[in-house]
Amino acid sequence: MDSIRLLQLFVSLFLTFNVHSNRTFPIGDPRACDIDTKAHYIFEVLPGLGWDNLVNENRGVVVNYNYSKCKTTEDRRYLIPDGVVTIPIKTSRMNVFSKMYDHWSKYETDTSFSINTGGSASFKGIGISASFSSEFEHVKSHQIEDKSLTTKVQARYVRYTAKVLPDAQLDPSFRLRLLKIASHIQHNRKSSARYESELLVRDFGTHVLTSIDAGASIVKVDQVKSSLLEDKTMNKFTISLAASVSILSLISVHNSEKFSITKTQIDKYMKQVTDSDIRTYGGPALNPENFTLGKWASEIDNDLVPVDRNGFPLDHFITTTALPELSESLVQELTQSIRTAIMTYYKHNTYPGCTDTDAPNFSYIANVEDGSCHAPLTNLSFGGVFQTCEFEGQLINNEDLCSKLRTKNPKTQDYSCQSGYEQTLLHTSETSKSQHTHKCHSCWIFFTCCHDHSYHGTAKDSAESIETPANYIISHDGQSWMQLIDPATKNPEPEENKWTTLQSAHAEMRSLLKTFEHNHVKYSVDEGMSKGAVAGLSVGVTTAVCLVVGVFIIIRRSRKQTVTAEYRSIH
Repeated sequence: MDSIRLLQLFVSLFLTFNVHSNRTFPIGDPRACDIDTKAHYIFEVLPGLGWDNLVNENRGVVVNYNYSKCKTTEDRRYLIPDGVVTIPIKTSRMNVFSKMYDHWSKYETDTSFSINTGGSASFKGIGISASFSSEFEHVKSHQIEDKSLTTKVQARYVRYTAKVLPDAQLDPSFRLRLLKIASHIQHNRKSSARYESELLVRDFGTHVLTSIDAGASIVKVDQVKSSLLEDKTMNKFTISLAASVSILSLISVHNSEKFSITKTQIDKYMKQVTDSDIRTYGGPALNPENFTLGKWASEIDNDLVPVDRNGFPLDHFITTTALPELSESLVQELTQSIRTAIMTYYKHNTYPGCTDTDAPNFSYIANVEDGSCHAPLTNLSFGGVFQTCEFEGQLINNEDLCSKLRTKNPKTQDYSCQSGYEQTLLHTSETSKSQHTHKCHSCWIFFTCCHDHSYHGTAKDSAESIETPANYIISHDGQSWMQLIDPATKNPEPEENKWTTLQSAHAEMRSLLKTFEHNHVKYSVDEGMSKGAVAGLSVGVTTAVCLVVGVFIIIRRSRKQTVTAEYRSIH
């Protein structure tokens, strides 16, 4: 029995070893590549991803990553996909530069400068790229709240530039989404095509990354009080130099003597810094105590990250080559649908307004300057609204029903109008409340007396609208003519060319009357009465005379009857 068990164990181990030794991976899987015994790292900084150019974030994969050719970088260090090519940067030069930004709209992001500012960054002049990114919001909030300007110093080391080949295949999931939209277009389902196109932009972004610089960088961003520019010994150039020296001293490079800047200027700069942010991208962790640029540059190979990105709008990848099963006309309609969705996304996130913090019309949410910063302020005809209330009666615990009904005019912080405005009654209302209590107390030594008490209170509130007085008066002449007269004019005289007949312009007159009613226009009658007024007055006088005569007759009859009764009683 023991020999049989040993034989079964041997067969099991043999089969297991044989299965694992012959294990195969699907074609295109990087694990299937067996180039040589040397270990290869998979190149991680790959283009071909979708990119949202408003928030600066990666989205879904657009280009298919296939490793069937087992391609490597030229130095054979990294394994790369078939549709990607890398260009090694064989130089030991490190770029160190500094800039000053006096307005957040000019700020350049750390790792996506090219795609944010390139020719494909905006759509039809809508330049709002990166305006919703975390970097942009950080700089904007500090500049507004701290009244500061921003300096940025960046040390960047690039090892490779990775690019997408023109004939790269689309990712299967992205391709299926395109075919779904094309089906909606083909069957004239316009709403579904528009909806799916907008979802595609949400999931895959506005652009496709076609080129990425792989390497590492160190960035130091300072917020400096803008009052520093008022110092005659400081200007934009010296401020940028002071920022450069500050990061070099931080990373143990003490060569400030090579810069044309004094220690006094550096000290002035450092005293005006309100916020400082140090960021590292790739490479080893930053340890200021024993950090040197040489050591940092020698250890970045195993921690490469994107230090700059570039790309094209998403619709540029929708071609007949990528989708051979679709007709050319259908591909064009599909491209237009995606482009429209991108434009819609840009327009919905565009907020025109004044971006000058010193202007009276400044708008915090504005991300596009529309030239309204110094537009003249216009006095509106509406001057506010207020509501007063008067309380009558008495309630338990002196409850006041008016406490929640009174509202002050926001313009004056009182129940009044501004100078030059008049109040107009909007509405009045009453709020009533009744209360009853049953109170008992001892009385007459052995008895308890109880009484019912009733309370009633009424709040009368009225709301007033405040507007500019009407500037015109409608004057009628009989029933056929109408004229507008400016009340500011002394002794206004009717002008022949301004008379308007009601019979020939009914619609115009109704519109005018409606307009002036809304503007609380006052109606006045000429000194001479019209025919209607004369007739009305005549009827009134006649009625009054008849009433007087009737009363007189009734009194006479009453007296006559009294005299007759007295005469009969005597006889």
